[in-house]
Amino acid sequence: MVQLHFLVKSTKGVTSNKFLIKDLTGTSGRLDIIFRCLLAAFSFGSRNIFFHAVLNGPPNPPKALTFNGNRVGELPIDEIGMAHLFQTLLDPTKPLQKEGITLVHRSFLDLASELAQEGPVFLLKENFPPFKESLVDLQKEKHAIHSIIFILSDHIDLEPQEEEFLINKLQATRVNLGSRSYLASHSIIFLLMKLGKLKF
Repeated sequence: MVQLHFLVKSTKGVTSNKFLIKDLTGTSGRLDIIFRCLLAAFSFGSRNIFFHAVLNGPPNPPKALTFNGNRVGELPIDEIGMAHLFQTLLDPTKPLQKEGITLVHRSFLDLASELAQEGPVFLLKENFPPFKESLVDLQKEKHAIHSIIFILSDHIDLEPQEEEFLINKLQATRVNLGSRSYLASHSIIFLLMKLGKLKF
């Protein structure tokens, strides 16, 4: 079965647990977007799903979090629960001891480069070619594909040089999901539904 990787860059997501759960949008660098993306990634089950988030906010960026759906235990089911989990994960005074979750000091492009060795990479953004065109090719080749990597940004677009690196160095395919604008979390659900119908 194909492994699906979702990599989200959190442009200002804080890299410590010093944020207020009652004011996530104002104090966490919009980690609430990452929480919603994480909830979306595992909304249809966790098997063969990998969620990656690279946090680039203060005080010690970049930090790359990976959730391995084949090993991770039960996760929170809402944003508040995720906020409590992240306060534990980002606590610098305690070693990370969560099965299936890793936290390392790694940049967004370094992690993208590592993942690109596992399979085709798709970069999602408005005004790119429709994803349905790439789906045809994926379906033809799915028995030879080990992993598919989808890269998204949060509410702030990737830097032009980052897009250039992904496209020119990692041969990322540029795609969009349709004529309307999608939140990152909605994009993940859309992709899971589309790929699920094709038995990925």
